[in-house]
Amino acid sequence: MVNREHPSADRVIHEVKAGLAALRAFVVAHRIVTIPPGPEPLVRETPPFMRATTFASMDPPGPFEKYAAAAQSLGSPSSAARALAAGAPNIERTDRLVQTIGAQKGMKNDVVDRTVALVDGKIAQNRRAAA
Repeated sequence: MVNREHPSADRVIHEVKAGLAALRAFVVAHRIVTIPPGPEPLVRETPPFMRATTFASMDPPGPFEKYAAAAQSLGSPSSAARALAAGAPNIERTDRLVQTIGAQKGMKNDVVDRTVALVDGKIAQNRRAAA
């Protein structure tokens, strides 16, 4: 039965989007719950690097609605990463700021330290290339 009702691979995304829209309309029309305003769920293909561990998932932003739109772009490289990749010899260093504040509070984090080292290396490489 599932195979008969399952859309073809090229129609899955479209069918899920249509299904979500129909569900939303039904919930609103029958006043089942109040749906708060804000961005609607994004339906998109699972990125290739995640396909080994999931076939469908939901990864909603946290409870801070005012940050929901910003959270949708977290899968994209940051502006700092894009600038470094483009050869920028200087960027704003939030990684270094987090490391410094942590150190002032007696906190150390290996991931932050590795990130700072990675960015330091890329900046040094970009500066050598620009010289």
